[in-house]
Amino acid sequence: MLGLTDHSVLANLAMFPWITGVSVHRQWPNTVVLRIFETHAVAVAFNAAKRLEYVGVEGQDLGPAPQNADLPTLSMVATSRKWPYAQSGFGAVTVAQTIPSSFGNQISRISESPNGSIRVTLTTPVTFVLGPAVDLEKKFVAMASVIANYTLTPGETVDVTIPGEIAVTPAKG
Repeated sequence: MLGLTDHSVLANLAMFPWITGVSVHRQWPNTVVLRIFETHAVAVAFNAAKRLEYVGVEGQDLGPAPQNADLPTLSMVATSRKWPYAQSGFGAVTVAQTIPSSFGNQISRISESPNGSIRVTLTTPVTFVLGPAVDLEKKFVAMASVIANYTLTPGETVDVTIPGEIAVTPAKG
């Protein structure tokens, strides 16, 4: 009981990526109470081996996900072979974890380009260009307004990079 610390317990649980923290409380003479803190998945993404993995709130790979996982799929344009979502692709993770529930279930894919520009593709499929992952609340309000008040055609692209200056590009073809 003397050598048991938060750090030592967390080190022993490191193989479980869903565990983000542990607190150890000793009740002498013979009781230890552990509180385990878990993260949650905000999206899924394919790893270098093309297997679907859950993505945690900090962009970490949380392990295998089923093909029918009901979360947005993250993708990076021109990424390296290693897991990008905890570093350069964190903008996509930020969008995934802050999507309003009012239209979150309509989002199928969140893509991030090397310059950090975010694109959100709905299940319809209509794409919203968010630009950098800043001012997301205003951009989500603009998205919700467009979804609620306009009839969009599959393939159209809606640019809400500047929320007060929404632009719609028709579908190609």
